[in-house]
Amino acid sequence: MKILALTVGASPQPIVQSIQQHRPAKVIFFVTDRPDGGSKRFVLEGDTNNPSIVQQAKLLERQFQVVVVEQFDNFAACYDQMARTLQKAKGKRTSGEFIVDYTGGTKTMSAALATAACRFGWSLSLLEAPRSSVQQASLDGIATIQQTSSVIVDELTVRAKDLFDRGDYEGAARTVREALGKLVLTYERRQQLQRMYDLFLALAHWDRFEYEDALKHHGAAFGMPSGLLDHLDELAKWEKEGGPAPYRLVWDLAANAERRANQGRYEDAILRLYRSIELIAQIRMKTQYNIDTSNIREEDLDRTLGERHRESVKKKILQHQGDKYTAGLLASYQLLAKLEDPLGLMFKEKWERKTQEEFLPLRNKAFMTHGYRPLGEQEWERAWEHCRAFHDDAAQALQMRLELPPQPDWEWTDPSRAKVDLRPSRKAPSGKE
Repeated sequence: MKILALTVGASPQPIVQSIQQHRPAKVIFFVTDRPDGGSKRFVLEGDTNNPSIVQQAKLLERQFQVVVVEQFDNFAACYDQMARTLQKAKGKRTSGEFIVDYTGGTKTMSAALATAACRFGWSLSLLEAPRSSVQQASLDGIATIQQTSSVIVDELTVRAKDLFDRGDYEGAARTVREALGKLVLTYERRQQLQRMYDLFLALAHWDRFEYEDALKHHGAAFGMPSGLLDHLDELAKWEKEGGPAPYRLVWDLAANAERRANQGRYEDAILRLYRSIELIAQIRMKTQYNIDTSNIREEDLDRTLGERHRESVKKKILQHQGDKYTAGLLASYQLLAKLEDPLGLMFKEKWERKTQEEFLPLRNKAFMTHGYRPLGEQEWERAWEHCRAFHDDAAQALQMRLELPPQPDWEWTDPSRAKVDLRPSRKAPSGKE
């Protein structure tokens, strides 16, 4: 189905020519209605010299719609009315031709209609004349489709950036996919958008902890830092091969929590911080002592603690579930302390009391755990300060580097930044890697 929308001004002839050349199934006329009839009279009544536009164009009543623009010199009012009309006319159609001709009407009406067309993916048409006379332009014009893809791409890019800045990488990808699916683009422009699409998809998968899928899409991305690629590569390898989780997963979780906070999802962010602290102990127990804190067996305790401490740990630290024992956040660190592990000893000396008195009560107030009111920005700031300081001390106790992955930056979409080596800047090195 072809739909043609036009602004009608003081000269009806260009409008008739546009309709005759485009041959639409439906026409939408945007008109003025003044005491003298405005441009509405040209559409429905004609004048002393010419029949009405609908008569000249041989339109049946069901083939046209007349929309009176009351505030025809107010751009915002014109745009709002025209945008609603175009959006409704197009509806959910995914096929067909949707054309806007902005030859007639007031300057404000023409500008507003062209802007609305670009916003909702309509093509632009203008009646061009081979001679310079205005009158001859009206009589001898040729309706030509204007090249608007670059304008639409720029507008979609603005929308994608807004979604990107809010951390909605999936939404940014959908916006770019819309442009790739609907617009006729140059090879260079299409390649640019395809790389942006790949980047947004890679970030969306990363944000959902889907590391292998993130790596599948990063290849054509513009300027994704090599530090992040190394980060994803290690996590994707672990995801594929299994085995003990790397400590890099902890830093990834902390960065993910920071992104949730930047979106205003403070409670979600705080719960991620809690998990990151717990995860350090779990990884240490597994890599150093081959103990799974969700399934601690009697033989694990015998092997690591011996008979002297086994019964005390079972009674005072661990939770008994059937034929196994489990250890939560505090219990995991307390067990590490019993094993005289440097991480456990550091926690016992400096962080056990702070965690019990400050961090855990904060986490337990969350609506998603035991509370009745959601946590806010102030609680997030306190939790983030606690967590980051603890991460630093944990890294030092384990003689390793703490390195948060870089947060997504819109500059990564710049083609000139392709293959640029941007190492993460937020580091807290202490000892060996």
